[in-house]
Amino acid sequence: MNQGVYVVVGAGPGIGLATAERFAEEGLTVVLLARSAEKLEGYKASLRAQRKAVEIFPVDASDTFSLRNVLETVRTQLGPITALHYNAVGMHFGSAQTLTPENLEADLRVGVVGAQVAVQAVLPEFKTRGGTLLFTGGGAAFGPSVQAATLSIQKAALRNLVLSLAASLEGSPVRVGTVTVNTAVQLGSTAHEIAELFWALHAGTQAGPELVFPPAAGTL
Repeated sequence: MNQGVYVVVGAGPGIGLATAERFAEEGLTVVLLARSAEKLEGYKASLRAQRKAVEIFPVDASDTFSLRNVLETVRTQLGPITALHYNAVGMHFGSAQTLTPENLEADLRVGVVGAQVAVQAVLPEFKTRGGTLLFTGGGAAFGPSVQAATLSIQKAALRNLVLSLAASLEGSPVRVGTVTVNTAVQLGSTAHEIAELFWALHAGTQAGPELVFPPAAGTL
């Protein structure tokens, strides 16, 4: 039985696919969004081989018009979105000294502005009937990477956006959660452990808005 629609913006082979598998196990229809149609076809084949319900929509998260339209298409074709997971990130490498304004702007559009666009596309309906907003955070928000300046900037900005959003929606039927990933993500066990945290945030078995992976000693 369909338990709702779970949308991943910026689906990839690590956290995105592992979390999609986890939500699909619970009966949700998975919708994968990413720029590469070819990669999306591969993810779809993998999930369907596991008898999981999945649909794909190629879209560039930095294209605000297209992102809004795709999310509306998902709602129209598949029904109301239950959970939205923003997993997209811009990846121009370089230090703060060499980073061009154009590259910084492009990456912020992917990693932060796109998140706000996606949130605003689903928020009115979520505030009426409930829903979950999930975000992939990163430890670079706390310890900037010299050679990945835009990643650090994006994750710091995204974390503040998420925490501000959570505070503003307190008491509403909208759940807001982020998993701050403070380690390299391996495609196997690590990604699936992180996926469990995202499911826990959605299911309400872990209180948000922020979980950190790996957890600090003495925490669950």
